[in-house]
Amino acid sequence: MRAVGHGPGIVTGALTVEMETVVTFADLGPEVVSALADALQVDADWTVREDRGFSWWGHRLRQRVWADPVRESHGEQIVHVHAKTDVLVDVEPSHVVLSELAQLNELADLSALILEPGLGRVSMQSNAYLHAGNRWILHDLKSSVALQAAESAAVGDELQKRIGGRVAESGHPISGRRAEPDNMLEVGAVFRRQGSRPTGFVRGDFSEAAREAASFVVIATYDESALAAEIPYRGRRPVTLDHEVSGPVERRLLTDALIEVGRKQRVGAPAAHSTIWLAATSTEPTLTQTALLQIRSAEPHPALGRGLVTLLWLPAKPEGVDAARLANQLNVREATEWTEAHLLGAWSTRDGHLVFTSFTPNLVLANSDASTRRARLINNVIWSAIRARWAAEQLAASQSN
Repeated sequence: MRAVGHGPGIVTGALTVEMETVVTFADLGPEVVSALADALQVDADWTVREDRGFSWWGHRLRQRVWADPVRESHGEQIVHVHAKTDVLVDVEPSHVVLSELAQLNELADLSALILEPGLGRVSMQSNAYLHAGNRWILHDLKSSVALQAAESAAVGDELQKRIGGRVAESGHPISGRRAEPDNMLEVGAVFRRQGSRPTGFVRGDFSEAAREAASFVVIATYDESALAAEIPYRGRRPVTLDHEVSGPVERRLLTDALIEVGRKQRVGAPAAHSTIWLAATSTEPTLTQTALLQIRSAEPHPALGRGLVTLLWLPAKPEGVDAARLANQLNVREATEWTEAHLLGAWSTRDGHLVFTSFTPNLVLANSDASTRRARLINNVIWSAIRARWAAEQLAASQSN
């Protein structure tokens, strides 16, 4: 699990984010937690410190940030860092609840809304794996933690109306309930302002990412603002070799895409490539060996504006509520188990597919040079490949039980 790349720091006033943080110890946990507390600018009167974490109250809800004990993996000393905000309690685990959460997670940015099994609790969670070679991911984690605090505070009442339960209000053990919200909970406005600007990605970024991450990819197409790739799921045989196209429109798209891939003239191919893969899984999902990865920089988030959208589509097509249940199950496992793919996004359902959605806001991408932009795309491909392999194992195990 080795990630690459780094970039400059950004100071927003409301949120201080540094892309590079100097950490000298093999166990990064305590210093990462301290850096996250500094980024949130938490007040001592509304904070409870722990040995490897802290809890704080921006207003009615408690957000907890902590680092698990360091663990060795792939020759690295890795620390798994979590952020969690309880939003609702006393929620009935019904089909309606699971479907509503799956729908909301379609618009995930850097956290997931999760119904915790057996607890009747809905929380917003994210996590990341940090080691000496990828300290720059702290930049993303700071943004995730800040957005999580702001979004959970904003969504509580509306979510209660939609799925029931009650808002998980609590107070500091000494200071009590916080009457006025912290200014940090307005950080969404900072992200939206930056989201009105272009992302800065160019065609060469996506072609370089496809080339550098080739060992994780079966076949990839790209243009100036997007990449589509088939990555191993059950195997490595791409849909574009097997799919029998019945309709004239699909047949033309398939032919055009194959010609573009063969000539390495891939302008316009990601959309056609995605259409072909989705058409194949609509008729033969159990025979599809690959998952579909889409990375797009021209598609704005409805709340945060421009940024980088990453979608990982699994070929399995569970029906209705079962899909929503599986999406929540995958979110729970990513939040609580060791997967080596950062939970900076959420599993949801789209057109019957299980899909992992992540949105990296423009604020995180700002001032990135070509090397940093391309490293981010390469890492997104690598993490998606790790996630696809892990999800295939999880779903195979659930089907055998």
